Amino acid sequence: MPYPEHPHVVYVHDPRAMKNDSISYFFASEHGAVTVNWVVLSASVLGLGLLVTGVVIGGSAGTTGQFVGAMTSDETRFRNANFGRSPAEVVADIDLQGSSDRWAERRLDRAMNDMSENQLRNQQRTWRNRAADPDYSNPGRAADQIAVLNVAMEARGVDPHP
Repeated sequence: MPYPEHPHVVYVHDPRAMKNDSISYFFASEHGAVTVNWVVLSASVLGLGLLVTGVVIGGSAGTTGQFVGAMTSDETRFRNANFGRSPAEVVADIDLQGSSDRWAERRLDRAMNDMSENQLRNQQRTWRNRAADPDYSNPGRAADQIAVLNVAMEARGVDPHP
């Protein structure tokens, strides 16, 4: 239905032109189209952001766990507490009273690799008791045992018996 001032132009959004066809008018109307466009655009950006976040989190979870595990490992804590030195380097610096350096290396190796935590605790308790016994015949050997076992326990993160 043309306007009288412009008889050759028919406006699609004119309610008078489509008063009989309200469904066609609804779909042809552009009122609120900008709002709809922004809603669709915003939802797309949000969805893309969530997708990227999911991919990044999924890919970094394993790496983060490995990093945290490495930073909290017993060896890392031991090295941080001992100025970056390994247990073998710490034992090599111990002033042994009755044993050789080679003995200390072997003893540390056994304490680090061949003993369970309970065995390590029991060994340390046994040697502490021997060192405290005034009748024990070799207190220097007991002191050396305790020193090496203490290094092994610290390196492995094992607490002594109370």
